Amino acid sequence: LGRFGRHNHGVAIVFKTIFYFALIGIMVLLVYIGYNVILPAGHLDDTLKSFLTSPGSLPVYLYLIFTSFLINALIHIERILGPGQFLKIISGRYLQPKEEERIFMFIDLNDSTALAEKWGPQRMSSFLQNFFSDLSELILPYNGELYQFVGDEATISWKLKRNKAENTACIKLFYAFQELISNKSNYYTEKYDHVPEFKAGLHCGPVIISEVGKYKVELAYHGDVLNTTARMTSQCRNFEKPMLVSQDLFDKLELNERFGYENVGETQFRGKEKYINLFYIYLLDES
Repeated sequence: LGRFGRHNHGVAIVFKTIFYFALIGIMVLLVYIGYNVILPAGHLDDTLKSFLTSPGSLPVYLYLIFTSFLINALIHIERILGPGQFLKIISGRYLQPKEEERIFMFIDLNDSTALAEKWGPQRMSSFLQNFFSDLSELILPYNGELYQFVGDEATISWKLKRNKAENTACIKLFYAFQELISNKSNYYTEKYDHVPEFKAGLHCGPVIISEVGKYKVELAYHGDVLNTTARMTSQCRNFEKPMLVSQDLFDKLELNERFGYENVGETQFRGKEKYINLFYIYLLDES
C-alpha cells in the first residue's frame, strides 16, 4: 500500500479506503461464520443479524467509509507536508516566530549540471526523483525532519539535543545514505548508467522558525546557520571531502567507536569576519 501511494496520492486514498472497508467486512463475515458455523452451540443474535442485513445499517457503513477516507487523506497530507509538519501548522505553534537551536544538513548531488546537460530535463528529473526518494526513506529512522528539496539539493534538520549521542544521528544518516546508494548501484547503473554521488555540509545554531504564506502555508527557517551550511557544502570539493562539519556542531557530537575524524582546517566565507573550523568525520574500517 505504501509504494502504491508514491505514484498517485488521490488514487491511493481511494484504494486504501476500499481496502480497509473490505477488511472490516471480512471481519464481520468471520464473526458471522464463527457464531453460526464454527461454534457448536452458537447462533447469531437476532438483533445483530437484523442490524447487519437491514437497509437501516447503510448510514453506519457510509460513516465507516467516510471515516476511513478522512483518516487516509490526513495520512497523505501529513506525508506531503512532511512528518510532524501538519500538526505544527494546525496547532498554530509558529504563527509567532520562535527561536530554536537546530542542526542542519545540506545534501548536494555531485555533477548535477553536467548530468542535466547530458540527459535533458526529463531524464534528470526522473533521476532526482529516485535519488530523493531513497534519501526520504532514511530521514524518519534517523529522527530527521525534511525541510525542503531545492533543485539538486535537500535540507534536513534536527532539533539540537543536550544528549550528544542523539545529535550524532545526522552523521549516521549520511553514511546510511551512502550505504543505500552503494547497495542500489546496479539499479542506478542499469537505469541511468550513473551511480549518484553527493556531498554534505553540517552546522548548528539558533534559527527563527515561522509560518509563512497564505494560500500555500509552510514552516520557514531564517538565520545565518542556513547560509553558512550552504557555503560549507560548496567547500567540500575544495577540501576534497564528501562531508564537512563545523566546529560548533562537532563539539555537540558524541562519536562512538565506528567513527574517526580529521580537522581539515579553517576557512573564511566572503562577508564573514570569523573563521570556521571544519572537520571531516569518517567511518572506521570495521573489517
